[in-house]
Amino acid sequence: MIARNDAGLSDKSSIITLVAADVNSEPLNFRTTYQDEKTITQEWSTPTAIVGAPILGYTVEQYVGSVWEVVGMTTDSKFTKNTGLITGSVYKFRVRAENEAGAGRYSYVNTVIAARVPTTPSAFTLLDSTPTTIDFGWVEPYNGGSQITYYKIYWDAGLSTASFSLLAFTVGPDT
Repeated sequence: MIARNDAGLSDKSSIITLVAADVNSEPLNFRTTYQDEKTITQEWSTPTAIVGAPILGYTVEQYVGSVWEVVGMTTDSKFTKNTGLITGSVYKFRVRAENEAGAGRYSYVNTVIAARVPTTPSAFTLLDSTPTTIDFGWVEPYNGGSQITYYKIYWDAGLSTASFSLLAFTVGPDT
């Protein structure tokens, strides 16, 4: 840059470099890839629109109370939260990419419960049967921190193929 007046031109100022860039689009496919009572791992795909500048990193936020709080920053497309989780509680997260132009749009919100897969039902027994009905019972398993939504009961017709078919779909051991 130079300045000019009636006396002439100034010397050139220092040179600056400008990168023509815009913020990136939102990360895609934001999902939970692992969860149990104490750990939640989430992953995402790189934004489709990387506009002029490479991604420098990602900011992960969690909804706490009534505000979004930054809970992590990473250069990978993976984030693990393993502190402060309460079994059975619902958590909401979002992520966005950042480049030299600033922070891009947020991903959609990923909602996850701090829970693990339930343990196996035990003491599965035949309680009663008639020509048209069969009653089963079992001891409910530990739910892993999240309410069990259903059970499926399978049967094998005793054929040599050892092929199991769905026999019943129920919400609890008493139904």
